[in-house]
Formats: sequence, structure tokens, C-alpha cells
Amino acid sequence: QEQGRRMSTDLSLELRQATLAHLRADASLTSLVDPARIFGEYALVTDYSLPWISLGDPLAAGFDASGWSGSENSLNIHAYAQGPGRDAVQKIARRIVAAMADFEPQNIDGGWAEWRDTQVLPDPTEELLHAVVRFEMTGVVAV
Repeated sequence: QEQGRRMSTDLSLELRQATLAHLRADASLTSLVDPARIFGEYALVTDYSLPWISLGDPLAAGFDASGWSGSENSLNIHAYAQGPGRDAVQKIARRIVAAMADFEPQNIDGGWAEWRDTQVLPDPTEELLHAVVRFEMTGVVAV
């Protein structure tokens, strides 16, 4: 490490935890998906009854700015709903995007999220639809 150079801080865990809490607290989203059916990761899903949401695995990179250290993260949020049409899963995806518009993590000094794109995918299981909602997130702590 160079003299005087700071290392970035990996805040992917904190951002994932804050995202989960934020989604579970959004009344518009939870009117479609019960908060107990919004999971912090796919591995925690044991009951596949629909609809449900799970957070993907973040891809984290360093972030440094004057007085701040943190990480930039790509995070996919996965929504699952019953078909055959795409309406149900697209409504959930749209509400995820709306919920994340005012994302301000409470467990770190600062952070924000920017929606990148949404893709709806048919699942091999008949009439199951899967939306992948991708965000770029940044989390920072004061240094």
C-alpha cells in the first residue's frame, strides 16, 4: 500500500442488510409480497409458494472520495410470481424500483441506489415468472 493511500471499505453486507430492511418496510411493495416472503438471499428460501423476492449476491468494488470510503455494488433483486401472463411479476418489479428510489441506508454513514434495468424471464417451471431488477448501489463511511 502506498504511503498515505487509503483502502476502500467493503460495505456490501451492510448494503444488502439495509436493502432487505428497506424493501420489507415499503407498504406499496408489501401489499403485493408479504414482508416474510422477502428474503436476504436465495439460500434462505425454503417455501417456494408465490410471490416472493430474494436478494442476489452483490458484486462489490472499491469507492473512495475525499473524507469517505466505501464500495460500489451491483445488486440484483429477484422477484417471482405466478403467470401465465407477466403482469403480476412486472407489478412487483415496478414496486421494487419505486421503493428503492428513496433508499437511504440507516446502518452506515450514507448510501444510494440507482436502478439500471429489469428483465422478466420465463422459468422452466410452468407459469412461473422471474424478474431480475438490477441496481448499482454505493455505500460510504466517513474516514
